[in-house]
Amino acid sequence: MHEKAPVETAILRDCPVAPAAASLVAIHALVMPAAQLQPPLPGLPMVRVLDSDEQRRWNAMHRPDDRDRFLASRALVKAVVAAQRGCHPRGVRVTALSGRRPQVVGFEASRVSISHTRGLVLVACCMQGDIGIDCEYIDHSLDTAALARRFFGPPEHQTLSQLDDAQPNDGFFRLWTGKEALAKASGAGLDAVLSANLHDLLAKPHQAHHGPWMVRSLPPIAHCAMAVAAAGSAWQHEVHCWDAPALVEAWSG
Repeated sequence: MHEKAPVETAILRDCPVAPAAASLVAIHALVMPAAQLQPPLPGLPMVRVLDSDEQRRWNAMHRPDDRDRFLASRALVKAVVAAQRGCHPRGVRVTALSGRRPQVVGFEASRVSISHTRGLVLVACCMQGDIGIDCEYIDHSLDTAALARRFFGPPEHQTLSQLDDAQPNDGFFRLWTGKEALAKASGAGLDAVLSANLHDLLAKPHQAHHGPWMVRSLPPIAHCAMAVAAAGSAWQHEVHCWDAPALVEAWSG
């Protein structure tokens, strides 16, 4: 019996925000150049985006890339939530408790998940139910076979070994992002979900079940693997693509 592939739409527009429904996970993607020769969000100073706690976290970061991605992720999540609430992004406050899911203060009914890696920032938002999003840059220099033997269970490792030569590397990142997304959605942490058998992510339609959770692997963007996890199986997802000018425009005024 074959399952139908999940519904997916890529929406490209100047202000790519759509209302979220109970069965919809909205995924917002911002592509960032790997090497920055200028600020990631020209015309949008750090002090406008970050509150005092976030500024302390930003100041503690030593690598410019980490600072850029943190700034961009906070700018994006606040713009997405502000569009839903009908307010300016400056009025959105996101908690950042260590080891906990991010929450929007005063808007706890809307679940958010944030991930960023080299060249990509992701924000997932859902009006009902916990969710998790993860992305990882697909680094072909890594010995993913050795990593798979260390971190994945026998069913996953066996399925990876049966893929042709062009696929095991991508398959490793599909599984890894799936486990990271599941860890964020469930709140269990990565160590607790490494044993979860998600080998179905390696076979189309690239979705796997683990207890009450469904994990979906998404088509890569900017050479980055992506996965999302949410409770149940009835939910659908949409991918909304942003660029820096659209995000800066959302913060204007």
